[in-house]
Amino acid sequence: MMLAAISGATSPNKWVFLGTRLLTGACIGINQSCIVCYGIEFAQSKYRAFCVTLSAVSKCIGSVVVSGIAFVVLDTLGWRWLLIIVTMPTYVSALALILAFPESPRFLCVTGQQEKAMLAVKFMTKLNGKKFDENLKMSCFEDTAEDLGSYSAILNAEHRKPTIALSIMYFNNNFFRYGFLVILPLMFSSGFCGVSETPEHKCQLLSQGDLLKITVTNIAGVFGVVVAFALAQQIGRLLPLRVSSGILLIGVASFFICINHTTTFVIATVVKIVESVVNTKIWIMMPESFPTNVRSIATGFVNGWGKMGAVFGTGCVCWFFYSCPYLVLGLLFLSTLIVLVTVIIYDKETKDIILKEI
Repeated sequence: MMLAAISGATSPNKWVFLGTRLLTGACIGINQSCIVCYGIEFAQSKYRAFCVTLSAVSKCIGSVVVSGIAFVVLDTLGWRWLLIIVTMPTYVSALALILAFPESPRFLCVTGQQEKAMLAVKFMTKLNGKKFDENLKMSCFEDTAEDLGSYSAILNAEHRKPTIALSIMYFNNNFFRYGFLVILPLMFSSGFCGVSETPEHKCQLLSQGDLLKITVTNIAGVFGVVVAFALAQQIGRLLPLRVSSGILLIGVASFFICINHTTTFVIATVVKIVESVVNTKIWIMMPESFPTNVRSIATGFVNGWGKMGAVFGTGCVCWFFYSCPYLVLGLLFLSTLIVLVTVIIYDKETKDIILKEI
């Protein structure tokens, strides 16, 4: 991922740049699934929502930082240096993973590697400055390698319903999330206001004012993640997800009406908050719905559908915004409606559920 990002900054033409961005995106998708699974497998069940929320907050803060860096760097050093600068944190995380973190003890345990699992626990105990209990014993439900990597394991009678429901929710949530991410700068730069008229196509760099608006909406996303965690701790997963999905549907519908550009910006900020609540809720439920032996494959499967939703969401904005903006808004509205309907039908509450693993 680091090499692909740096190569993109030095690419001689748009085709090389496109190839490096495709490779970077693929690596990000793999990392996202692994990071969530890895993090929660070190935590007790009651702390898993916090671990997922911490990951989501970090992602939102990263978006805010990138927007802020773009605000400062884009007009002075250019886009190549922007890519190089925003890639720097990946070197720190890579060194930390290589030098400081062992494999997940839960994963080692369910694959029959008890000795390595115990060494991993001992290492983390030392890293946290705690005393290791030499009398500690570890036992877990073991599965074969075929079970651990088989899609049939997540589509059996036990796991089929959460796999399908979460895939539908995450596909449509990412369709909206990334479509909205792309449409925001276009809305601000083209002077979009409702669908009463076709927005003007302006082939130009974003202004400082547009970059500032994008930064503010990304900051709102951080607030949404924090709200999602608070609701998850106090109320649960399903009810807040249903309510926030309904509010998001109303927010998207509001874009069809033009009042003024300030109102459009305010609505976009509120939508970003609520969308972050929905996205974080889905991510909290995802690892909580599956035990360790199928968690990685299930999370990867659901995340794969989410990535496809992101591709279609950004594509629909690219293809239709300047020719038919109401079609884009209609598709974003439809994706939000599907999430709401799915979460109403889905009835598996994962709060305080302890899965069969260790």
